[in-house]
Amino acid sequence: MTTVTDPALTEIFSGDTHKAGLPLKGSKGFGRLDGSRGVYRASCQTGPVIFMVEQLDQPTDEGFDLTGELLPGYVSAEAERIGCAPEKVTLPNA
Repeated sequence: MTTVTDPALTEIFSGDTHKAGLPLKGSKGFGRLDGSRGVYRASCQTGPVIFMVEQLDQPTDEGFDLTGELLPGYVSAEAERIGCAPEKVTLPNA
């Protein structure tokens, strides 16, 4: 799990919000979710912020999506921590 608040670095990760994967919608942003990575970009009062959850090892149980399970809560908690809340991410088919 990673939160990027530096404006120069958020631009590096912003490309991942437009690549392949299922679209994520949120109250102040957008992103993408694929099998192992979820990247969400929010517009906060201090500028753009990237929230990322990445799963390096694939789970042995098919149908269990750790990245998708963790991303909404992580974004919500981190947005609160950095003063950018409230932020709610909606997963595809949710």
